[in-house]
Amino acid sequence: MHKRKEHDLEFEQRVKAKLQAIGRYLYALRHSREKSLKAVGKSIKMSPALISKIEKGGHNFKLTQLFRLAKYYKASIKDIFKADNETDHLSAK
Repeated sequence: MHKRKEHDLEFEQRVKAKLQAIGRYLYALRHSREKSLKAVGKSIKMSPALISKIEKGGHNFKLTQLFRLAKYYKASIKDIFKADNETDHLSAK
């Protein structure tokens, strides 16, 4: 049972790290396009507060929300999911 809890904790930590990496990537995309949270939210019918939570990695978003953001930024889902903890190399298009 102890190994199960360790495995679950490790999994949760990996998920949290991935959500944070995706959030940082989305934040970088938004800033590279010089868009405000309000402008993005209005365009994709999502609240600026929710977008902010996603960018901070503090929200377990729905895939439909991620698809809307990706479409808005003209970014591929594949690239977004490949995001890691190092977004300094992001060359936002």
